[in-house]
Amino acid sequence: MDTIRNSTDALSPAAKLLIAAARLSLGTADKKVVRELAGDDVDWKLFHYLTAHHRLEALIADALETDVEVLLPDESAAWLKQRRKENVFANLNLAASAIRIFGEFEKQGIRVLFIKGLSLDEWLYGKTGLRAAGDIDLYISPSTLPQAISCMQALGHQLAMLPERLKPGSRLAKQHLRTIKDHIFTRPGSPVVVELHWRLSRLHSAFPLGFDDAWRRRSDFQLAGRSISTLSRDTHANYLFYHGAKHYFARLFWLYDIAKLMQKQDTDWDGVVAQAHLLKTEASLGLAVVMASEIFDVPMPELLRRQSSMLSTGEQLSCEIIELILADAPTLSRTSNDAASFSYARWKVSWNSRIHPSKYHYLSEWMYELFAPTYEEWESLELPDILTPLYRLWRPLRLGSKLLFRS
Repeated sequence: MDTIRNSTDALSPAAKLLIAAARLSLGTADKKVVRELAGDDVDWKLFHYLTAHHRLEALIADALETDVEVLLPDESAAWLKQRRKENVFANLNLAASAIRIFGEFEKQGIRVLFIKGLSLDEWLYGKTGLRAAGDIDLYISPSTLPQAISCMQALGHQLAMLPERLKPGSRLAKQHLRTIKDHIFTRPGSPVVVELHWRLSRLHSAFPLGFDDAWRRRSDFQLAGRSISTLSRDTHANYLFYHGAKHYFARLFWLYDIAKLMQKQDTDWDGVVAQAHLLKTEASLGLAVVMASEIFDVPMPELLRRQSSMLSTGEQLSCEIIELILADAPTLSRTSNDAASFSYARWKVSWNSRIHPSKYHYLSEWMYELFAPTYEEWESLELPDILTPLYRLWRPLRLGSKLLFRS
């Protein structure tokens, strides 16, 4: 815990103001604290950058309410209000797209679960438009993938990556199905991005939840008066832990979700912890609740306080990333070029093996990073479909050449 406290003490004035404003929206700080931190020494451009990077604009604007002009300079107050309006509009756009997609999937008899995103509004926030608008994440059975792709295309959505090459039945499409866990769809003239998942984690990874098991335990939420299926709440909570930890909690709004979960009086922590053992997310749970508690000053539920092993692991993991997350120039958000970097591959293997510790997992992580092609491999060399297996050799060759070139 000392590492987290030391890291927050060393923050820039802009970052300290961001944390205080986020705490205000959670009810763990008051406007007096924000007022004291919103002084002349704040770099307001940096404040805007950090707030946008961590996707907390709408939450902070809502927390400051009518006092935003009193607490912040006119330019920053206007910027926050505008970003909140944009977020509300983006969420409404997402909701309309989600309802249209669900309706078409239902008509075609395709079972589908909505994960993260708008499904958290009713459960954690109780108000639409506060959580940052992202994309639409859908989870389907692998057996219905061809039908689901056709359905998405009929609705005007297009594959964002390799649209001409991922043809049904091709060797590349089969390799993609084994290697990647989702398709990304875009729609011309629309900012909405849809991720169609047939797995929630890659093969041989943590979170071993098949679609049929998730479907049997599903719950529902209301979206514009329509009942939509999603993961059960204890499973969904663990997916939030897993997803955030996998991405190093590089954006604070993922931890903000955890803080809201910790504040809910009706959270079944016995069920959440039991699911964590089944889904191998104990370390992710520990990391999430430790960081959310310390950064946002949210009290930890009593049952979690008794999970000494999880919390100890969470504290150790937090030491590796906390300063990088809270820095003025966050370094844990990677670009696509990092996929071809051996040093990044080594970092990913080390991190993933820490949050899902086992000798077998460490080996499988290295096998995946070395031999599982990514979009970068498929795009950098266009092989005839019959030679698709050679991409498994092209991947290590690209990594090796990057390493050799650097040395």
